[in-house]
Amino acid sequence: MSKPINQAKGKDHGHYKHGLRFHPLYSRHRQMLARCYNIKHKSYKNYGGRGITVCDRWHDVVNFIADMESAFKPELRLDRIDNNGNYEPSNCRWTTCSQNSKNRRCRAKNQSKVDRVVCWKGKWYVMRPFETKEAAEKFAFITENI
Repeated sequence: MSKPINQAKGKDHGHYKHGLRFHPLYSRHRQMLARCYNIKHKSYKNYGGRGITVCDRWHDVVNFIADMESAFKPELRLDRIDNNGNYEPSNCRWTTCSQNSKNRRCRAKNQSKVDRVVCWKGKWYVMRPFETKEAAEKFAFITENI
């Protein structure tokens, strides 16, 4: 029988000894912290670089697990409901990969002349750059009438 989470205490080789290293949420917790605080992480610019932080309570993996474990399933991803908000209990949920891909912030304008394929509200669209608003409206009129 394992110890309840809140009973594991002490230090082990400079790290907090909580016995949760192999818990399914442990790596999710570490990645969340890395995205927000490790400037060498590949996604830091999209999280910590934009000012996204982790609430004080969730700096401790024990609290993160206590708050998020009940709805967790291995195939789900940690998602912030408000993409400009922080990682905190009121702004986080578990979602599927496809649901998570719909919850994205707007990106910079397409500076190339190449079409982009995007998913918006569960539907796929081709985005094409136009030189003028009139050209875009003409193209939209033509494709609607096909």
